[in-house]
Amino acid sequence: MQYVLDGLALVFVIFFFLSGWHKGILISFLGGVRLLVATVAAYFIARYLGGWLAPIINRPRIILVPTLAIFSFASVLFLFKYIFFRIRLARNEREEEKFKRPAWKCFIGGVINLLFGIFVLAELFWLAELFVVIVGGRTLPGVEEAQFSQFSRRMVYEISYTMIPKNGQESQVASMARMISHPGSGMKKLKEILGAKSFQTVLIDKDFQKELLSGEPERIQQTPAMQALFEDQKTIDALYGFGIISSTNQAQICEQLSTLGKNEVINSSLESLQTKKLLEKDKIMQLIRDPDFDTIMGELLK
Repeated sequence: MQYVLDGLALVFVIFFFLSGWHKGILISFLGGVRLLVATVAAYFIARYLGGWLAPIINRPRIILVPTLAIFSFASVLFLFKYIFFRIRLARNEREEEKFKRPAWKCFIGGVINLLFGIFVLAELFWLAELFVVIVGGRTLPGVEEAQFSQFSRRMVYEISYTMIPKNGQESQVASMARMISHPGSGMKKLKEILGAKSFQTVLIDKDFQKELLSGEPERIQQTPAMQALFEDQKTIDALYGFGIISSTNQAQICEQLSTLGKNEVINSSLESLQTKKLLEKDKIMQLIRDPDFDTIMGELLK
């Protein structure tokens, strides 16, 4: 299947170059500007409008934000359509007068169109993987081995790492960026976390909840539930890989938990998820679509 994905990407790459060769420098450049404007507009509309609208209509951002991004992207492209129509109309009139474009202009046009086209294609590859993970709970067949998928994930990782506020937590942001760029891996780690007995014990332990609200790291660290979790290195690594904690050091984990314990939004959302019994391994698909889970992730990304 990986050969099919890479073959499909290669077909599009050839198409982008030949299309740019035919368009020339001006049309290819304007096409690239159109894609950049559409991408930037989609990012800001999806991030800010989606972040504002999600709690109002009670829909998770993991679904609403990509939907708004796609809609905004398509809308901006449509707005550019009329401009392109007029330019192409003028070009066709010149071609009727036997206008012949120099080969070097055709080549540059092909390169410009190719570069912008690869950027958009990488975005679409990632969105397709994200959609399959959200809907089916698994990655696309062959996507792990496909070379273009690796390029797509790397591009999304670099963009995510650049855009997420770091606030001195570079390693945690890097983990979050990896999870965003590789939805299948993020889903796997989430299943490991929710399926761990030590993690489930932390969620229901009354002593831990009491000490968490105290906001004192030393008291949190001494609870039996946390001690059991610290002995489960696999779960600690999964929490770190998912971007929930910024370090695997026990003292630093408890320090971070003491800060989260003071966050009323996170505490309220966790309590709501527990009430709905969504913090279980077999409820993972309902969990990632739930607005309360989305709220927690939003707080962690601040």
